[in-house]
Amino acid sequence: MKIVFMGSPDFALPSLQRILDSDHELLAVVSGEDKRRGRAKSPTPTPVKALALEQGIPVITTSSTHDPNFIESLTKLNADLFVVVAFKVLPPSVLELPKIGSINVHASLLPKYRGAAPIHWAIAQGEEETGCTIFFLDTKVDTGAILCSHKTPIGATETTGDLYHRLKHIGAEALCEALAMIESGDYDLQPQDERLATPAPKVFKQDGQLDFNQYLSTLYNRFRAMTPVPGAWVSLDGVAIKIHSVVVPSKEISMELLQKYPISSTEPGQLITENGQLYSACLDGFIRVHMLQFPSKNIVKTSDYLRSNRLEGVLNT
Repeated sequence: MKIVFMGSPDFALPSLQRILDSDHELLAVVSGEDKRRGRAKSPTPTPVKALALEQGIPVITTSSTHDPNFIESLTKLNADLFVVVAFKVLPPSVLELPKIGSINVHASLLPKYRGAAPIHWAIAQGEEETGCTIFFLDTKVDTGAILCSHKTPIGATETTGDLYHRLKHIGAEALCEALAMIESGDYDLQPQDERLATPAPKVFKQDGQLDFNQYLSTLYNRFRAMTPVPGAWVSLDGVAIKIHSVVVPSKEISMELLQKYPISSTEPGQLITENGQLYSACLDGFIRVHMLQFPSKNIVKTSDYLRSNRLEGVLNT
């Protein structure tokens, strides 16, 4: 098949590599425009564009999928299939171009977690399983008919960063299966059940603020979901402190803390130092803050910080 691949971040790289290694004809790669990654630095290409150029594949860059020049460039390619991984929403004028259609690699088990941040919200909601879904794009976001999906368990301590790196390879595997199905013509499309649909909107910095007026499991899931991006954080006396690592205490330690600091008389967010470790109260127990970072400072273990400093008060008040 004659394929045009669309993507920008490193999540798309394993899928692009699978197409490069296949017998399919990769006509071109579409990616976002070059961006400056730091002050005084020259614009750098997206990971997808960089790999395409390295392999000698023609690259089309765009900031708008509605640009008439962009659409004309795609029309001239006369592709059989568009493969989209972590890219922009495509308008009908683009979706109608390829002979077979456009498929997408999505990092959830659709119809659950439609949107820009499926990995974040699957972890935040305490899901024990997720995966990647390959589906045909239509005019609405993540609603098209499903070709296939590959499932994987979510580890009890996995962060969004951990799961992101696993799912990009699982998505590539699922894409290989989907391309084989399309090429053979031997497949049945599965419509999505709208009753099971859940949203997964883009996450922002404010989503990373940890709320201690919650149960321990909910709090821990939110920390995992927002790590490493956009980052978990708390506010103490008006100072935003990044939280890089937390630990759920053992049952023995939890019981000792609860006996000494009953939940009924401990305010959510209350900081407690015990045996050189820092804990914060939530609705049904305590979570240990293992690594933190003050503004313009290095990441530090709280146990090291507490050797020469005090941390006390109530978080986010």
